Amino acid sequence: MRKIVIIDAVFDDMNNCAYLIFKDTDEHFQLQVSKDVGKRAALLLYNAFPLNEKSIYSSFVRLADGFGFKIDSVVLTADLKSEDTAKLVISQNDKTIELLMDSDDAILVALISRAAIFIDDDSGYDDVENDLISNWCNFFSKVL
Repeated sequence: MRKIVIIDAVFDDMNNCAYLIFKDTDEHFQLQVSKDVGKRAALLLYNAFPLNEKSIYSSFVRLADGFGFKIDSVVLTADLKSEDTAKLVISQNDKTIELLMDSDDAILVALISRAAIFIDDDSGYDDVENDLISNWCNFFSKVL
């Protein structure tokens, strides 16, 4: 299973764009986005959450934290992807809970809580990196 984490947003003033930097298991890759999307991604990454405080996403993360739960990761698989869902993995002490939720919601919760996003290589993805980049490009355009 591949672990992919968004680690930074870098701004390129000369080309009037931004790059989201992703870290794969042993390599980095980047996605070019508009400066506006880059700013919003940076706000998420550095916990200056741009959506309003009553957002279901920030409330979910605070509620989980208040009960001692840690949001570990999001797992994307091809069979789940076709239904636009993902598994959100939450742990408390030695217990683990998996929740099925909308993939965009799960990715946003993962970003807010700085959790890793895993992709199941054996699940039918032909080109994981390109598929992920196009999905996240759509995600950032739609949600942020």
